[in-house]
Amino acid sequence: MVIAGEITLSIADIDLVRISLRALIASVRVENEEGWEGDRHDRREGGRHDG
Repeated sequence: MVIAGEITLSIADIDLVRISLRALIASVRVENEEGWEGDRHDRREGGRHDG
């Protein structure tokens, strides 16, 4: 999901400040949820096991 927006501050039809914002939300949230589940699993198992 991408959220986009634009804010413009103008006086007497003269644009003084323009701010454009874009944020990528979905992929960050999914990565965090998967990471948290993995962390909980590691704690139950007593840590990570290699091999």
